[in-house]
Amino acid sequence: MDRPFILKLDPPRPCRVRSCTRPAALAICDPLEYGRGFECFPVCWEHTFFFSSVKPGREEIREQHQLICFMLCGFYNNCEAAEVVRQVTDFSEIPGYRSTVRDELHDFPDSVWLCKVWPQRKEQDVYVVWSCNVQDWILYPAQVLEQSS
Repeated sequence: MDRPFILKLDPPRPCRVRSCTRPAALAICDPLEYGRGFECFPVCWEHTFFFSSVKPGREEIREQHQLICFMLCGFYNNCEAAEVVRQVTDFSEIPGYRSTVRDELHDFPDSVWLCKVWPQRKEQDVYVVWSCNVQDWILYPAQVLEQSS
């Protein structure tokens, strides 16, 4: 097998993502060069959620949306609130979007959500990208809507 795959871990191991305390029941396995085995990365449900082959349940989606909102409120100083509107599947709607996928065989696709934030009493739409390839969030502003007084 020359493509990454998901492996179930029993018993669970610690999540490999820095500072994460959740147990990892799954591992992302990436083939080593020359077909001599695999490098496995145990990850918890929160970090596995971003991989397209894992389908989360309703509770995981709710918690994942909370994670995105907490990140947005932390990013925008004095942000009153944040809300996930929807997951984005058509990346062409994102102004200025650049994919972090460099190698279709070994990289994972980006995950994108359209969100609303309310910094400084103005409603603002923003596209939130989670890139497994760079292990970081990338934000793309959409449009700014004036909030009526």
